Amino acid sequence: MMRFTLGQVCAGAGLGLGLLVAASLLPAVRAAHAQDLDLTLEYRTVTAGHDGVTRSSEYVERFTRRASRVWAEKVMPAGVPRDDHDSAAKGRGAHHKHFDMARAARSVERLPDGRVIFTMVNVADRLIVDVAPPEHSTVGFDGSWEQTYYLVSPATLRQMRQVGPGEVPGTLRYELSSNSGTTRVLWDERLKFPLEVASITKDGRTRQSMVARIARPAATLPWSGSERFDRRSLADFAD
Repeated sequence: MMRFTLGQVCAGAGLGLGLLVAASLLPAVRAAHAQDLDLTLEYRTVTAGHDGVTRSSEYVERFTRRASRVWAEKVMPAGVPRDDHDSAAKGRGAHHKHFDMARAARSVERLPDGRVIFTMVNVADRLIVDVAPPEHSTVGFDGSWEQTYYLVSPATLRQMRQVGPGEVPGTLRYELSSNSGTTRVLWDERLKFPLEVASITKDGRTRQSMVARIARPAATLPWSGSERFDRRSLADFAD
């Protein structure tokens, strides 16, 4: 999903969860279908630099999960203007119009035959950009449906050490340590989704976290009406 999504939290900064992404691709018995979810995901990264300055970044995504589709879209802070690059592209023609991947929603759909379709969507411009499998790594997608659907897949959890129940009823805590750091997950058994993920590098200089919160479902699904959007391929935006 899809910016880092949790899949990128798992793989980012050389943290222990990098092992989890690889583990999620191992053969595994498919978990029972989980329930639909509407969440907000709060991401935070804190890094202590060599210059003695500690830098932090954070953002929020709206996450919508249904049986065969997942949609993740960044929530823009109030007052942040839309970044429009049309003037920079003037004279190059519509074929080269800028596409802002950092702000685009990401849609991952699993077809009945098992194929996974990844698209990036600019709702304001009514534009869908198809991303072919050879281009998945370009946009930070590992191609795994389970990693997208659960954010920490059942196969991934089996590679972690269960350290006991969480404070929230119905949750379990998992941990994974490696030469590069430690990752901890608070897993909700009913939702089949992590409520918290926290990672720290071995030297303690970089910390990443994700906190999931239940959100009120929107009146309509975020992809409603998108079948009428224009469609382009990612290659159309190459310079």
